[in-house]
Amino acid sequence: MVFRLDPQLPTQSYRTYQAIRPRKTHTRIASCGEVDCEAYLNGWKTTVDVSTSLGGAQANYIRMKSGRHFLASQAGNLVTFVFSAGQKCFAEHRVDIDKPTIFLYRGGDWRATTSEPVILKDRDWVDHFANHQATLADAIERG
Repeated sequence: MVFRLDPQLPTQSYRTYQAIRPRKTHTRIASCGEVDCEAYLNGWKTTVDVSTSLGGAQANYIRMKSGRHFLASQAGNLVTFVFSAGQKCFAEHRVDIDKPTIFLYRGGDWRATTSEPVILKDRDWVDHFANHQATLADAIERG
């Protein structure tokens, strides 16, 4: 849950500064072994309730399509699959790639964007941000 204070001014009175590393462009899919995945290293258990459509679909996927080795046990509607170590888990792991962070600012705040983003070099972004903060401090001091 995100907590935000209610803004005191209209959207166009704000400027947003961001340093971003988009997942799509700044990371890549990684293997379980690359990230020391606990499930891969130690094995894991997955329990599904086969009385629900989701649980039934999950159990069917594990049995027929997952390609993983497991032992299964059932207690009522719950099926527990035990996977041995050394197998790819069901999560997607990602690692950073050597790509520079994107530094930008734009008009507006979380409610709306009022201008196109401006991308800056890291040093220029820091200077721009500091100058903007100084302008705000001066305005507050003046009242």
